[in-house]
Amino acid sequence: MLKTNSPIARSIQNSMYNTHNIRLGWVRAHVGYLGNEKADELAKEAITYTEAEVFTVALPRKQCETRWQRRRDDGINGRSKYEVIKKVGLRNHNWPRQLIQFIIGHGPFPSYLFRFGKHPDNCCACGQPDTPLHYASECHLTLSYHLRCPADQHIEAWMKSITNHRPLTNKITDLLNFIPSQEDLLKSEQPE
Repeated sequence: MLKTNSPIARSIQNSMYNTHNIRLGWVRAHVGYLGNEKADELAKEAITYTEAEVFTVALPRKQCETRWQRRRDDGINGRSKYEVIKKVGLRNHNWPRQLIQFIIGHGPFPSYLFRFGKHPDNCCACGQPDTPLHYASECHLTLSYHLRCPADQHIEAWMKSITNHRPLTNKITDLLNFIPSQEDLLKSEQPE
């Protein structure tokens, strides 16, 4: 939206932002239509102005976000992460990349890499099925990074709480930096 102090302009912007169907029309002859002479003059001035400011109209973005949210709400995938990251959008939460990888499980984990044929199995080198929580609470190879994890029924709430707890966020960031740096130690051996 353009910044303006004009209440009329703000009202028009709000109407455009909240309306999904906008139709533009052209008045063939503007004689007798109040304001059209001035509009015509301003339009001519605008097309000859070489330093015009380019701006993005937020309307399509709002529609996209609404559809995206509806698909997320109605979807069946990603339910375990739904409570942690409930609202879609382009807002930056300022979460470290590693924290997001930990929450959604899309990171340097054999279970994730196995899905794409980048790892021979979905197990950690310790032999257990590999998950972000496995590294954070069970694996003896990452003992110094272990966290106190909750019971299964409280995992979603715990995941949500760690996003606001800086020491836990830092520990998870360190863990996820450690995993790829010790890839040979943490990934199970390829069968021969």
